Amino acid sequence: MARRLAGLAPGARLTGYNLQPMARRPGAHELIAGVATDPVFGPVILFGHGGVAVEVIGERAVALPPLNETLADDLIGRTRIARLLSGYRDRRAADLEAVRRTLVQLGDLVADLAEVREIDINPLLADEGGVLELDARMVIGPAPPRERLAIRPYPAGLEEKVVLRSGERLALRPIRPPGPGMRITSVAAKALT
Repeated sequence: MARRLAGLAPGARLTGYNLQPMARRPGAHELIAGVATDPVFGPVILFGHGGVAVEVIGERAVALPPLNETLADDLIGRTRIARLLSGYRDRRAADLEAVRRTLVQLGDLVADLAEVREIDINPLLADEGGVLELDARMVIGPAPPRERLAIRPYPAGLEEKVVLRSGERLALRPIRPPGPGMRITSVAAKALT
């Protein structure tokens, strides 16, 4: 490697090598997950069958960030590989929670950092032990001058946690008001345990 570097870039200074163990996950599913920027919708989250044949297979789905667990499940469910991830014959189900968490975190990353233009994680190995990213690429650039997300992130800063006189703890979340002529008949609250 040192000879090759010296031949390609004679003025480069080599300070060392970084070695990692070979990742061995026999039976893991090869997935692709990432972010692309659509000229109309802005950032989109991509998910599907990955690996070396990703372009040939072309099996993927997209969703608008940010994602929550329900939206991530929907994104996964719109692909044919979702059935394989659930397990079949002698193959155990992949850790879908880890796949879902990866997609939600990608959505959070692109929602928080306007400079992110593209992310490509391929392959993302998934099996019953979780997920493992083997290769990734990211493209960054100046933040766009206008609102770039097609869906505004949930206003988490408006959530409140309250304790009732009974001692029960609740999380109050804002909800979008109904359309004209409709009434709100209940308030959404989730009991905290």
